[in-house]
Order: sequence, then structure tokens, then C-alpha cells
Amino acid sequence: MPLIETDAIVLNSLKLGEADKLVTFYSPTLGKIKAVARGARKVKNKYGSSLEPFTHGHLVIYDKKPQVLYRLFQSDIIESFQRVRSDYDKIMTTSHFSLFIEALSPEGDPSVPVFNLFLKLLEYTKVFEASPGLINLFKVKFLGYAGYELLLDRCVKCQSSFPSMRFSPSLGGMVCSPCIPDNALYSVAISPAVQSVLKQTFKMDPGLISRIRPSEEVNKEISHILEVFIFHILGKKFPSLETTSK
Repeated sequence: MPLIETDAIVLNSLKLGEADKLVTFYSPTLGKIKAVARGARKVKNKYGSSLEPFTHGHLVIYDKKPQVLYRLFQSDIIESFQRVRSDYDKIMTTSHFSLFIEALSPEGDPSVPVFNLFLKLLEYTKVFEASPGLINLFKVKFLGYAGYELLLDRCVKCQSSFPSMRFSPSLGGMVCSPCIPDNALYSVAISPAVQSVLKQTFKMDPGLISRIRPSEEVNKEISHILEVFIFHILGKKFPSLETTSK
């Protein structure tokens, strides 16, 4: 079994057997992966706290092809983000985004921008509180990196630009008035202010997203757009931040 080295962030872990853990990581070179950590639940184990949620570490893993699961050999902490895990509100918001990445990332499909985006959020959350509105903007940015960037400046059906358009989750963008009759049941209203914020978010460097300060009304509208769009992608409702926090 060849050894592979990669940096990764811990998304979550599950108990496996009597003493092991099944850990889900996101790696810039391997994407979302699952690895078995033998003996990780024993009081004395070689992994220490390196498998705690949100930990940024350097992994050495066995590639067990053609099996899906990797086997973790070594895990060294680069940044523990203990300050995130020691605050309940920060745990909830970061866990929600971690779940979002896990739900929408196929296994073995790496993205350096997605990895860096999560790292930027963790670095921000270590110092500041990440509001639900900011988490939504990070979700929007993730969708762009994952290939779901919305077409916002023209109609996805006829490619024309109209002053009044609606958002179509199934088409991934705006639908103009003449095209709405065919898509009326699958479109939602979207204000110019929301279009502007979404365009700005897609274009902006991840490290600067926290500078965007949408109004409460804009935040609510973005939440609804994300809800219906993610439902279309996943085929089921994704838990809200409030649900995740319970």
C-alpha cells in the first residue's frame, strides 16, 4: 500500500468498532476523503487531538485501492483551531459550514479553492463571530468553486437582459419575464440588491468576504435562494443553521 502525504481539515468523525474512528477530511489534493484511524478512541493513542473537528493537519495515509476507505498512519497538527471549538456559537456555525462542504463535495474531487475557503472561515472564526449572513456568503462562494455559480446578469433561457427577472433553481440563474411562464412554478423573486451582493461575492477574494455587510432583508432573501437552490442540487432540504444548532 503506497503512502500518501497531504494537508487536510477534519470535517467530522464517527465511532468505528470498539476502538477506531472513521474520519472525514477535506484535502486540497485529494478532496473529501474518509480514513480509518485504528485505535483512535483508546485513552492512549498516537493521534492525540489531531482528529478533533476543524483541525488543520498534515496526514500520512495508506492508499488501499480499490477500497474506498484510506487508512490513517499519522496525523500532525498544523493549527488546532481550539479557540473555535471552545465557543458554542462558533462550533455551531463552523459545524454547519463543515456539513455543507461534506454534503455538496463528491469524494475524491479535490479543489484547492474550496480547501482555502474553509481555512479562511476557520481563521476568521478563531478571532471573530461569524454571523449567519456571513456563513451564507461563504456558502455562495463555495457554490461558485463547486461549479454552481449562478448566472445573474442575463436570462439562462434566452440570454437576454431584462430589468425584471426571477431566479430559477433548476436552471441555476435568472429567468426573464417572457421566459417565466414556462418556469413560473420553479422560480423565485430576487431583488437587485441581492443580485449585486451575489455578484460581488462570486468575484471577491475569500479573505475579503467578511467586508460585505448586507442588510437583514438581503440576508433573508439570500437564505431563501440558497435553500431552494440547494434543495434542487441535493434533492432534499439541507438543515438550516438554526436546526444544526439544536
